[in-house]
Amino acid sequence: MTHVPFTSALGIQSRSLPGGRARSTVTVSPDHANGFGRVHGGLLYTLADTSMGWALADRLAEGDRCATVSATVQYVASPEPGELSAEGAVLSQRGSLVWCRCDVLDAEGTLCATATGLFHISNRRTS
Repeated sequence: MTHVPFTSALGIQSRSLPGGRARSTVTVSPDHANGFGRVHGGLLYTLADTSMGWALADRLAEGDRCATVSATVQYVASPEPGELSAEGAVLSQRGSLVWCRCDVLDAEGTLCATATGLFHISNRRTS
């Protein structure tokens, strides 16, 4: 995958791992807060979505791209400031559709959110 300006602006770093997995991390800053001073749920969603997208990166051929079709996030705990990590994994693929899941953990390993997503793979030359 290539550089993604949006996730870079949030401070998210990602890498693909073997076996259809990926890990994304972010260090929470005051800029990531909601109106109550807690970590904004949108950051947790973006971290999970990003990690799931990187998990399927090894399935992309030259010229392919992927897009999120749908995603569901369950917010389990409100994380404290510090590092968050997301562990994404491919569950299944049928043709151009890929199902993924992801857990978002805080620095102590506490589950903060869990997500599932459906992604579509297309080719730039044919879509």
